Amino acid sequence: MMQYIENADGSLISGDYAAEMREFVRSIWQGLDKQKAAPEKWGNATKDVRKHFYFEMEKEFYVLHLCENHWKSQAIATAIYSQWCQVYVKKHRAVKDEDDSDEEPATKRPRVVKSEPTPGPTSSHNDSASMSEAIIPIDPL
Repeated sequence: MMQYIENADGSLISGDYAAEMREFVRSIWQGLDKQKAAPEKWGNATKDVRKHFYFEMEKEFYVLHLCENHWKSQAIATAIYSQWCQVYVKKHRAVKDEDDSDEEPATKRPRVVKSEPTPGPTSSHNDSASMSEAIIPIDPL
């Protein structure tokens, strides 16, 4: 992968170096996502997002300076952004949505049910204390 990235002498970069670049790229994009600046498509990236990406990549990897108009950095972004977006962003948003749904629903006040008046076991007369209505709360959950 990344066979279009060459060293100053024209040799291809190693697979390990390419993997290091991909890992760094993902860290930049994760930072953008946390700032809510990651576009849905790389083609929709703002000028500022692109400048930030080019600056970070070219600061970290000298071989990316060896071209005009940041085409190497742009080629990397174009090649892997959509896959990263599908995997990371959608997964990250799904986890965030689950976290939001884990919140307990607002508790409701217990419903009050009035029971039928019952005379006390030893009471044979109509005592208002023994004939009062009992209030029994019912847990709504």
